[in-house]
Formats: sequence, structure tokens, C-alpha cells
Amino acid sequence: MNRIICSIILLLGCFCSCWSQNMSEINGQEYVDLGLSVLWATKNIGACAEDESGDYFSWGETNAKECYGWKEYKFGYPVLSKYVNTYYTWQIDFPSEVDSLTVLEPIDDAATCVWGSPWRMPTNKEYIELVTECEWIWVERYNGKDVYGYIVRGKNGNQIFLPCAGVKSENMEYGVNQAGRYWTSTLSKNRFAHEMFFVDNMIDTNLNTCHRYEGKPVRPVVERSIVTTKK
Repeated sequence: MNRIICSIILLLGCFCSCWSQNMSEINGQEYVDLGLSVLWATKNIGACAEDESGDYFSWGETNAKECYGWKEYKFGYPVLSKYVNTYYTWQIDFPSEVDSLTVLEPIDDAATCVWGSPWRMPTNKEYIELVTECEWIWVERYNGKDVYGYIVRGKNGNQIFLPCAGVKSENMEYGVNQAGRYWTSTLSKNRFAHEMFFVDNMIDTNLNTCHRYEGKPVRPVVERSIVTTKK
């Protein structure tokens, strides 16, 4: 009898453990609850571990590529074909049409396309929340590796690591182990989108803007309500 009871308890323990583990990932990708409005992925898209840079994407593109310049940009140059919030003219013969889209649609969201819904790229407001509501700890040689970046710790004690993955522009790579530059899903003005930028002793709470063609890593998020509903 005691053996049966023990077996039942063991099976229940395994079930609870598996259920808990399943609830800490979506589509096979793990997330961490930092006590914020969204849940943050533990690694970048294309990375196998939290300290890897992963893949680089131009803003609004869903595939990594070899060269990151205006000529290779999905939405065109010199005239942008999508995400234009202000009328402008590069040349008199090339007017742009305003579509007033200011946040990436799912079809142009690298997180949604690569990891699947409900994963998506964070907005600039969600990155600002990450900066202002969490403790940021600069780390050199994270886990004994030649990787620099920030441990971002929520008030509940949970944390993620954001490596300094730098940026790719044209056919060059800059800022690895010097700067973290992560895309948000938020447009700034036509040619520019908001990025999350940080270096040692400086974290940009205003969210820098930069050219959309540049290649940057993506750290996905998922809505808290989705996980709560599943539970």
C-alpha cells in the first residue's frame, strides 16, 4: 500500500514538474517573468544560449542576410514602400505615400515570423519599462566567457542577460562586446526606428533612433495575459 502511495506521489511530482516546465516556454522558447507587463525571452533569435548574439535583422525584415544597407533593404530605397508616417520627397520624381503605420505588423515582425505567434518584438515603451523597473548590472566575461553585457534583474529576483552584440551595417560588424543595440518594433520617423542602446555605465532611456537597414539582434517578448490564460 505504501509503495502504491509513493508511486502516486512520484507520478504527481513528475506531472507537476513537467507542467511547470512547459509553462515556462512557448513554442519551445523559454521566457522569464521579471514582474513587468510582458514576459521576456531568455535569448536572442538565432542564439543557442543567452550569451550568444544570435541573428541580425534589418527593421521590418524577418531573415538574416549577408549585407545590411539601403540597397538590400526590403522596403526600398530611395522611396520606402511601407511604414511611412510623414510625407516626404527624396527627389521630385519620387514621392512617398503615407500609410501611418508606426508599429511592425506580425508579417514583418522577426520574432513572430521566426518563433511563431504569440512571440513578438518589444515596443519602445516595453524597453523603457525594462530599463526603469529593473536593476541593470554590467558584466565582463559573463559565465567565464569573453562576453560583455548586462544582467537585467527584476524586482522579483528573476533575471535575463543581454549581451553586447553590436550592429551590422553594410558588410561590416561594429560594437561587439562594446555596445548592445536591440531593435524595438516601434517606428520613429520614416527612415528611422527605435532601438534599445547600452554600453558600460550608460543605458539609453530615451531609446535611440537609427537607420532601418542596419542589422541588429532581437530579444522577443510575449504578452503576460496569454500565459495567465493558459494557466
